[in-house]
Amino acid sequence: MPTTLATVIHISDLHFSQVDPRSWHRFTRPFWGRVPLIDRMIGHDAEMLSRLSDFLDTHPGAERAELVVTGDVTGVGSTNEFRVATQYLGKQLSPPDGDYVGLHRPGWRDFAIPGNHDHWPGVASILGRSRPWPAIGVLPTCPYLSRPIPLGGHRTLRFLGVDSDADVLPWGWKRFSATGSCVDELARARTLPKRQDGEIRVLLFHHSRVRAEHAPATNGIEHASMQALDGFLRDSDIRVMLTGHVHSPVVTQLQLPKGSGHGVLEARCGTTTQIVNKPVYLSRAFAWMPGFESQVREHSNRANSLLVHTVEENTAIFWRSQIFTPAREAGRGFEHSGLPDVRIQVYP
Repeated sequence: MPTTLATVIHISDLHFSQVDPRSWHRFTRPFWGRVPLIDRMIGHDAEMLSRLSDFLDTHPGAERAELVVTGDVTGVGSTNEFRVATQYLGKQLSPPDGDYVGLHRPGWRDFAIPGNHDHWPGVASILGRSRPWPAIGVLPTCPYLSRPIPLGGHRTLRFLGVDSDADVLPWGWKRFSATGSCVDELARARTLPKRQDGEIRVLLFHHSRVRAEHAPATNGIEHASMQALDGFLRDSDIRVMLTGHVHSPVVTQLQLPKGSGHGVLEARCGTTTQIVNKPVYLSRAFAWMPGFESQVREHSNRANSLLVHTVEENTAIFWRSQIFTPAREAGRGFEHSGLPDVRIQVYP
């Protein structure tokens, strides 16, 4: 039987939003929910906040698990959304923000990164810039190398956080199409301390490379950044990357270009707490965009999700990833999805 050395609970795309019933947003919210490309503005689901809290209270080993957040903490990047998210993740929400529910994880920022929505201007306009950026002081400055997590002996686990939206201009097409751009960011990440012997290094990266393979023109990663990412994974000897962005979970081994030297597991969380609804109608305004039909199919089959990762030792050290979805029984929060667990050797 393998020995569990560490447990990681991975959440993403929380999309905290506080909708003022007196504002215009109450009228536009139903529309955003029916357009797959921009439905992230419809906000968080109060039931999912409670389910996530229940899961951390009841899942075996959760009290000792590390919490990872792979971006899109907010819906439109407003100061108030960051405030509500910080309150929920670090302590608990109280009326009128929430019904005394929270994760009580004051150190949640240690392994968190921003997503593209966290760069929005603070209103539901997509384009533009918020000055100063409300995430400053809430999310860590990327790129960064986390504190080491002891695994026993001389072995440690460390997370390397990269902002996959760092090079996106506030008024550009990449902002509107949610396309990741981070060539300069990855170059800065190369200046961080090199991996030490006995260290397992995991990349935190909001955009999903799996998505980019199927729809590179929208909601993915630009080609230059994808090439830079592949080179970074290879040269940094990273075997696991944790992602979000696309609101459906997947765990798969990436097919990197020949000569990469080793396999890389991408574990994509999906959305943990955003409202998930099926569209009644679909706007034709975006039908011309590449990948639109595939986004519609994904949108119609979504479910909230989180991932549980374990570092296990059985002769060698392996990383195992499991997908959890909302439990059918009340009070359990999330349960194993029934999809196969995926694991990869990470050391030596």
